[in-house]
Amino acid sequence: IAYIKKNKIAKKGDKMVVDQKFTEAIFAYSGALRLDSLNSDLYYKLGQAYLFAGSNEPALLNFNKAIRYNNYNTRVYFSRANVRSELGDKSGAMADCLKAIALDSNYVEAIVFSGYLYLETGDQRNAFISFSKAIEKKPEQTADVFFARGYLFQQIEAGDEALADYEKAIKLVPQIAEAYNNAAIVLI
Repeated sequence: IAYIKKNKIAKKGDKMVVDQKFTEAIFAYSGALRLDSLNSDLYYKLGQAYLFAGSNEPALLNFNKAIRYNNYNTRVYFSRANVRSELGDKSGAMADCLKAIALDSNYVEAIVFSGYLYLETGDQRNAFISFSKAIEKKPEQTADVFFARGYLFQQIEAGDEALADYEKAIKLVPQIAEAYNNAAIVLI
């Protein structure tokens, strides 16, 4: 009976997240956790609800608990990486991205995020490698990554490669105005 009640409460939390009622979702997931305090997925969902509500510290706390009870969940590592980055812990964010990638080498979102983290810390070489891996895995869904890699090419004065990446970004998402600007700069 407790299992059925926990699931019912958790489903209510899921609905509240969809409806963007994050405070209600937090209450629902917290209630479900009172019935199953070792449930990694519930801690993850509670962390997500806090994250969507703009409360990074409680989100981080719940992601930590989710990992404590299941350290093979790539989504939790990726979510914790985002929170850590928001809180200024770039090395912790990078460690979580790399753990998510180690668990699932096809986790493109984590690969892309690691590229941006490398870029933020000035490591252009590894940013380039990450962006290239993401493009290799999902070329049709990476307009922003083509743009970022084009920018890196532009920084090292590899104009033809930069232009090719900007053109690919524009082809995928024609609304990327900055890609047009940067492509024009490369051509000048």
